Amino acid sequence: MVLQAFCPQFERIDNAVTIRDILVFHEDHVAGLKEEFTGGDLSFALSCEIWGTSYHRMSYLCVAAHYVDGDHILNKRVISFKLIDGAPTAEAMARRILDVAMEYGIENRIVSVTLGDGLADAETMDALAPLLGWYTGGFVFLQRCIFSILNDIVRAGLTEMAEPLDAIRSAIAYVSSSEANFAEFEKCCVERGQKARKLWPDSKVRWDSTYDMLKEVLPYKEVLTDFVNGNHVAGLKEEFTGGDLSFALSCEIWGTSYHRMSYLCVAAHYVDGDHILNKRVISFKLIDGAPTAEAMARRILDVAMEYGIENRIVSVTLGDGLADAETMDALAPLLGWYTGGFVFLQRCIFSILNDIVRAGLTEMAEPLDAIRSAIAYVSSSEANFAEFEKCCVERGQKARKLWPDSKVRWDSHMTCSKKCFPTKKF
Repeated sequence: MVLQAFCPQFERIDNAVTIRDILVFHEDHVAGLKEEFTGGDLSFALSCEIWGTSYHRMSYLCVAAHYVDGDHILNKRVISFKLIDGAPTAEAMARRILDVAMEYGIENRIVSVTLGDGLADAETMDALAPLLGWYTGGFVFLQRCIFSILNDIVRAGLTEMAEPLDAIRSAIAYVSSSEANFAEFEKCCVERGQKARKLWPDSKVRWDSTYDMLKEVLPYKEVLTDFVNGNHVAGLKEEFTGGDLSFALSCEIWGTSYHRMSYLCVAAHYVDGDHILNKRVISFKLIDGAPTAEAMARRILDVAMEYGIENRIVSVTLGDGLADAETMDALAPLLGWYTGGFVFLQRCIFSILNDIVRAGLTEMAEPLDAIRSAIAYVSSSEANFAEFEKCCVERGQKARKLWPDSKVRWDSHMTCSKKCFPTKKF
């Protein structure tokens, strides 16, 4: 109504129409590429990588074809951008890449396959050898990227100083774990006459990112040391020691697809002497191993013992990636100290709702996966989005960025499309 008041010519575009246009654009684009690949004696080099976001908890396999056309112009086309709905094993990824090549009829004209981070390993190449063997007559070899080799060399050298680097990463993550923590960090910076800024950890797959991290952190060395290991933690320990306080812990895993790192965040909730509910992030540390149930339970217990609250915990709330029966079984002794051995698992209502909704959506999994893949395909490159904008303009519509739903948020498919059921028409 507000938009119509300012612009009477405004016409609302239904989400179903937008989804239909995306699918039509995708089908037309794929048909055009197949026709182009069929004509002429073309050879192809494929590049494959995994795209993902920590928010949506989804990963996509992106496959691009590189080739020189009849006018001797080098072309790049994204030929697949599909959801990875299972474990990204070497065999599964190789099978998907082979399926894409066969879909476009280029499986016997591939001269090379370049694999990105998360895919580049000997097992995947062994599984892809038959695909390349059709063109090369069986002669296949693995050539690693120079940046990957450099990264391995640098990472091997950095193991000599792994402990201080892990401490720096954890300190940066701890400061950024909540607005309250960053506000305290800003306060410490002001007291020392420095201007606070957001700090970012390095990435495991980018060899020079550690240097960038250290260059940014060095001016804040004393502030970070005092904030993380000094006054802030000491003040919390002193606060927790005084008074007869009980605590509820909330734990979740934080991570980003860019940095390829995950952190265990532990927050303590308690009511102080003034009957005010408080929340304090008491740990934000790097997960440097497999996040098994036993390992995560051990870390949570270590945090509780560090602050001396291990026998005053009334409940532990586990976030996505932690909430399972195995983790709760491993945490039972921690809770048993307070409850006298009586421990039970109570699932979050949103987690239960998510399972119910997801179970119902399996009935329309195929059209939903098609919508997610189409949205991801349109957003996979600027060229694709420009083509999509062009299609929207031709239909008198305004193009906008669209986002897929999230597997762990039961109502997120409504954001992707207010009504998923109309997609059955497509």
